[in-house]
Amino acid sequence: MAKETVSVEVEKSGYEVMVGLAKIVAAVKQSLADGFQPGQDLPVLIMAAVADLPAVLGAAVGVPGDLAEDKLAFVKGVNLGAYDIADVLLK
Repeated sequence: MAKETVSVEVEKSGYEVMVGLAKIVAAVKQSLADGFQPGQDLPVLIMAAVADLPAVLGAAVGVPGDLAEDKLAFVKGVNLGAYDIADVLLK
């Protein structure tokens, strides 16, 4: 398979929200890999949320302005970030 690297300009907030969510999804997937064990998994999940959620929410504050400024760049950023989530889920 031939691959090509391309440079894409995106709106920052949408991309950062999705990358932060990908980190949370990765922590959840790793924690639940051996089945749900509340005593072990809940602290890990809470720590992942506490560690990454503030950054996600901080980036989300800029979403309305970034979306209004350049819709296409915003959609590109969200889509590229969604690929990070897909990568976590497909591994």
